Amino acid sequence: IGGHGDYVWEAGKFNNPPQKDLETWFIRGGSAGAALYTFSEPGIYAYVNHNLIEA
Repeated sequence: IGGHGDYVWEAGKFNNPPQKDLETWFIRGGSAGAALYTFSEPGIYAYVNHNLIEA
């Protein structure tokens, strides 16, 4: 588990400038966020949530 978000909108508001180069970010319960990033190496990338037992 690791990586980074090139551009992150934690609150999902695209009118706000994005935060840049984050490794972690907090999405509050009941809200949405967005992140753009580039995979620098080929491979399989899994998305996980806070409940890693389901991963």
